[in-house]
Amino acid sequence: MNRLIFLLFPLFLQLVLSYPQKLQARAYCRFIHQQQHIPIEIDSSQVKEYYNKAKEIYRSDPKEAQNIVEKGISLAQLHHMSEMEVDLLNLKGVILLKLNQFDESIKTPFQRTQKTRRTQRQKRHDAFFSEYRKCV
Repeated sequence: MNRLIFLLFPLFLQLVLSYPQKLQARAYCRFIHQQQHIPIEIDSSQVKEYYNKAKEIYRSDPKEAQNIVEKGISLAQLHHMSEMEVDLLNLKGVILLKLNQFDESIKTPFQRTQKTRRTQRQKRHDAFFSEYRKCV
């Protein structure tokens, strides 16, 4: 009898101690899954409208287009829309060239490159955790 208890006690202890870790991992996976499915379609249409409007008027009124692009960039950052933010940063660089602000226009490709790298890193991170969710 003592031998049986001696053999089963470590198994019981392992089950009891690993259960909270599994619960925590599952809760984290559910939280990430919920965060990824937040609807942002209304805001994405607004960002696209800002982009299209600025793209139409930047030749005739670059100052107004610059204001519109800034609003679009802030809205895209707020809702984590990295692809639209990159497009708006490209347009911002063109507008700044049109306004003869060469130093500022050189900074926007750098910002765009940083944002693209961050987006790629986030995609790799999401792919890793999607594989992790399958295992848990």
